Amino acid sequence: MSDNTLKLASEFPPTDEAHWRKLAEMALKGADFEKRLVKHTYDGLRVEPIYPRAKDAKPITTRPARPWQVMARVDHPDPAAANIQALDVLANGAT
Repeated sequence: MSDNTLKLASEFPPTDEAHWRKLAEMALKGADFEKRLVKHTYDGLRVEPIYPRAKDAKPITTRPARPWQVMARVDHPDPAAANIQALDVLANGAT
């Protein structure tokens, strides 16, 4: 596995943009690719549904060997309400 390959990505066969486009068009079942998947920002910039990998791209590994943390903001000014908010986010998966 090279430095540019993510471990999870190695579980899938390699593909290219042409193959992805063919699968996307099949999923669209005749709907116009440009109208359904290509978007434009308010100032006219084109936003593609997929972009090629940059030649010098490397995986971002900022948390090696540590589990993910799920955080939520608890900022209610009333301590009792903030406590209820904190207990709710903890009950729903925040760590």
